[in-house]
Amino acid sequence: MSAAASMGHLPVVRWLVDNGASLFDKDMSDQTVLHVAASTLEDNLSLIDFLTSKGLEPFDRDTLGNTAMH
Repeated sequence: MSAAASMGHLPVVRWLVDNGASLFDKDMSDQTVLHVAASTLEDNLSLIDFLTSKGLEPFDRDTLGNTAMH
């Protein structure tokens, strides 16, 4: 899911979620898929809107204390 989010592929992320993938898993740095989507150069506003509408918290902190919206 992180790979799809990093490239701004909302349809792929939506498909993964619709088929049971968890949005709330974190990587080794405690980053969520929202951190990944927000930190890329892609125009991910629709993806970020989708992720937050599903309950991902934009102010959840990673191991360095960064939020997805930093």
